[in-house]
Amino acid sequence: MRRRARRARFPWALVIIVSIISGTALFFVVSWLRPVTEAINEQYFWVDARYEGVKSKVTSVSSRHITMMVEYPEMDNKMITASVRSYLDERKTQFLRDVEGARMIVPRPMSKLNATYQLTNKGTDTISILIQSRSEVGGSSPRTDVRAWTFDLKTGKEITLRDLYGQKSTDGIARTKLYLKQKLMARLEVTNEYDDRLVNKVFDSPSFGSFVITNPHTIQFSFGQGVIASEAAGAIDVSLPIDNLQLFLQTDQARKLLDIVSIDQIPEYQPLKNGDVDCSKLKCIALTFDDGPSNYTNQVLDALQRYHAHASFFVIGQNIDKHRDVLKRASDTGNTIGNHSWGHPSLSYLTPARINDELTRTNNAIKQVTGKDTPYMRPPNGAINHTVYTVLVERKMTAIMWSVDTRDWADRNTDIVYNRVIAGAKPGAIIILHDIHQTSVAAVPRILETLTKQGYVFVSIEQLFGPNGSPGKSIYSAN
Repeated sequence: MRRRARRARFPWALVIIVSIISGTALFFVVSWLRPVTEAINEQYFWVDARYEGVKSKVTSVSSRHITMMVEYPEMDNKMITASVRSYLDERKTQFLRDVEGARMIVPRPMSKLNATYQLTNKGTDTISILIQSRSEVGGSSPRTDVRAWTFDLKTGKEITLRDLYGQKSTDGIARTKLYLKQKLMARLEVTNEYDDRLVNKVFDSPSFGSFVITNPHTIQFSFGQGVIASEAAGAIDVSLPIDNLQLFLQTDQARKLLDIVSIDQIPEYQPLKNGDVDCSKLKCIALTFDDGPSNYTNQVLDALQRYHAHASFFVIGQNIDKHRDVLKRASDTGNTIGNHSWGHPSLSYLTPARINDELTRTNNAIKQVTGKDTPYMRPPNGAINHTVYTVLVERKMTAIMWSVDTRDWADRNTDIVYNRVIAGAKPGAIIILHDIHQTSVAAVPRILETLTKQGYVFVSIEQLFGPNGSPGKSIYSAN
């Protein structure tokens, strides 16, 4: 009888135990499924930003599972304040979405968001702001996002690369992308973190063009984690000195932000003394070739002779000895020979003594072969500053820049080089090419044929500007 009673009570005991366990589990599941934003405590306070016209509002948010601290800049210009606030609010919203998506993780770890800003530059008319936010969601690895702006303090509008470069924005932005890619590759290829697909995606995006100014000589580009390189590379800042971009930064907007060296545009044509070309009446255009002489230079000279055309060659001093016959032929057939330094360093980084050494050695080597002095030079990489100008004034030399940038050294594609020359051609244009690349040399006959049919006359720099040019200055076109 007792055995039957025990057996009868056993199922009820089991039911009770299962019910207790189920109820407890349900309680915890319901607890874990509650929104993580429930019972949030939010506070804010003000701090001194140490910049006139700027103060910081810091918001602090906490709950059982999240903490957020976000610092907002508040400025006199309400448009700028609203733009930055909108971005930071988006970061907060996205963070909370991410946390909600991770709420099934048990036990639920604490998620964190910290966002702040830096004023990398503040002037009378402009301000540069860099936002940095770091988030940890559901126990995942920390992630860093960034956003950079430079604003006009009066209008409240963002200043982009297109505003900096103005009419030269196409060439200027293209050069900027090339220099950025070079710096990224140099930094990241060693650790195998460079991703060309991501780089091109960023560069092709319509939103590319935001930057901050860190000093009057540098533009900085900032990219969040995983945006332009692998996630392992973290957030990336790339600083570009403006020396190599001076030619493209000849705008009022650029002068407000940066230390810009003026590059003159000379409207007067100066025909040769013998009067064989009068560029005030003819559609003159100047092909110029850098970095030679090379094994390909004779092919350029052959094409020039077929079309009774002239050009200019800015040569590297250390290349001359191997190609003396080529250089002499270029000079004897009426082409301008210019100085492109001895070893192709960016002159803007050198002392006056080093700049003089680069120019003197090359001038001497040119004269030994051609028997002529050269008053013309082209700074390697287009890098020029006040120090370089001081040396040019002392030496009575003229820097020849360019108005059509083929970027042939980067693309190495004959069709692209040809297209850029034809599209950019106009009377007085100075076109930059490199006779060290077969792909560029191969484009020359097509360029000569097409533009000759359009009525252009191909002239040397001396035919455009005379034997002395404009000593101590830079020239980038003759129109």
